[in-house]
Amino acid sequence: MATIVSHLGLANIADGETALRELRRVGRELVVTHFFLPEENAENHSAARELGLDTLLDRERALTALAAAGWRVEIEAEREVRAAPTPASELIPGVRIDALPVAETSATSCVLRA
Repeated sequence: MATIVSHLGLANIADGETALRELRRVGRELVVTHFFLPEENAENHSAARELGLDTLLDRERALTALAAAGWRVEIEAEREVRAAPTPASELIPGVRIDALPVAETSATSCVLRA
């Protein structure tokens, strides 16, 4: 069984519950950098819901989904950070690398170790 490492990958996975179960099936350890959006940020949470990314960007929902998939998770190196939308590409007009955040916000950056 593998150790799975990701840098902000979980924040970009739709259907997070299914992804976490599959990661648990193939992995024995999970180490990811991740961020949680603040609950009061309606604009970013609405965009996350539209993209199907809301499960793992909400702290309580993410921890519940991790536990349901069989992961015992510890949160490390937790920090409040400012998060701004990724600028649009200069090469391909209108394209952005990251879908979120859609509006500048504070976020909780952390390492999830399970």
